[in-house]
Amino acid sequence: YAKFYSILLLFAVFFTFFSGCRAPVNIAIVWGYHNNAPKPDYRAKQVEDDIHQVLTCYGTIAIVVNDGDPFVVTNLKNKSPGDPKNEVAIKNEFSSVKAKSPEVNTLAAIDLAARCLANQDGVKHLYILDSGLSTAGPLNFQDGWLQQGSDAAVSYLQEQQALPKLDGIEKVVWIGLGDVAGEQEKLSPK
Repeated sequence: YAKFYSILLLFAVFFTFFSGCRAPVNIAIVWGYHNNAPKPDYRAKQVEDDIHQVLTCYGTIAIVVNDGDPFVVTNLKNKSPGDPKNEVAIKNEFSSVKAKSPEVNTLAAIDLAARCLANQDGVKHLYILDSGLSTAGPLNFQDGWLQQGSDAAVSYLQEQQALPKLDGIEKVVWIGLGDVAGEQEKLSPK
């Protein structure tokens, strides 16, 4: 039996190495499906590729809904790579979840997503699928931040110690920045 189990172990190591599962991929997605913003598209190639890595290897995926009181809707640790139930569960989350609370607190959502990644081993990626137009928290764009410019906003957030901690996150991708819908006035390229 020892020889049989040694061969199985060797096969598992070989399969893991050659299937692309070198280090777990852990992703957190800030999901900005709320009023005055288009429904985010999680099927962007970069996002889909990372979701595939999570589902075929031993990674994690967290989905944080960006509203006035951001919340984690999914925090899946994949313990059974290749299980089709995991893919179905993730797709169901994306198709059914949306904001519950009025307003949007993008900084709080990013901070919560970063905390979901904080204690994970392996590669850490953060995706923000949102317009970025926060209406709550320290960066409330209704207070004129669009006219003040990014330098003023960054200085203010540093003074308030309100910048999310992204330590250890290797990649941050923002998809949909500035995209608006509904009654929201379109933004200029500036």
